[in-house]
Amino acid sequence: MITSQNLNQRINPPKVRDEISRLIETFNEMISRLDQSFRQMKQFSSDASHELKTPLTILKGEIEVMLRRERTSNEYQQTLTSNLEEINRMSQIVEDLLTLSKADTGEIKLNKEKINLIEVLNGVIAQMDRMARSKNLHLSASNHHEDIHLFADALRLRELFINLIENGIKYTEEGGSIRVIIEKEFLPPVTDQSDRAERERRESVKIIVSDTGIGIAKEDQERIFDRFFRVDKARSREQGGSGLGLSICKWIVEAHQGEIEVESELGKGSSFTVRLPLCPF
Repeated sequence: MITSQNLNQRINPPKVRDEISRLIETFNEMISRLDQSFRQMKQFSSDASHELKTPLTILKGEIEVMLRRERTSNEYQQTLTSNLEEINRMSQIVEDLLTLSKADTGEIKLNKEKINLIEVLNGVIAQMDRMARSKNLHLSASNHHEDIHLFADALRLRELFINLIENGIKYTEEGGSIRVIIEKEFLPPVTDQSDRAERERRESVKIIVSDTGIGIAKEDQERIFDRFFRVDKARSREQGGSGLGLSICKWIVEAHQGEIEVESELGKGSSFTVRLPLCPF
């Protein structure tokens, strides 16, 4: 009997190719998908528990040390400041978890309307430039003067690009740079009316957020959008990341019928490419 405890088992199909064998193959494929889903759920629960346990352990340890003897007001203030940082970190993790949970169940409704992508990007770049300059980084944009219209949720797109640019700032050393490049992508011209409609539907804009940072190893690039996956767990946690930012980016892009991918090389930087369909009207 195949249960949730032994989803690695399969039914051996008969050698004869008939409807029964095809049915068994379909059933085995379904079991494989279930097995993968159960594994992902188990890993997700383990990762979430670990991410929340770490700040709680820090909080508990700091408070226990402070209670061992009388402390100065300065020592109390330092501990409370550290406690607040850990509480803020937990709050961010919980908030991101709720966002992804609602996204999985379809509870989040996008407020889509015709928007100017360039206005959204220019606003984000102006906002993130302060953070970049505080780390002596150069943040720039290319091809961001021509209006580009999308049918999209402006607030979610802001969240997407803030996450990507912030990610570049975090993992780029002082003196480096982050660049945002905007390019329209067009299919070849057509004459048939039905093909024209399909071409218009598939025309898109490509937004590339690249940095000169530490880069991502090739074996890690396939998992970079997984929930709680960190290339450098200790370093990421020190910088305040929840490990869910890129997962949220992926959801936002896919909710807009787009695609996101990464290209990176260790020591040379990373490029995140987002493709979004242009507004059809």
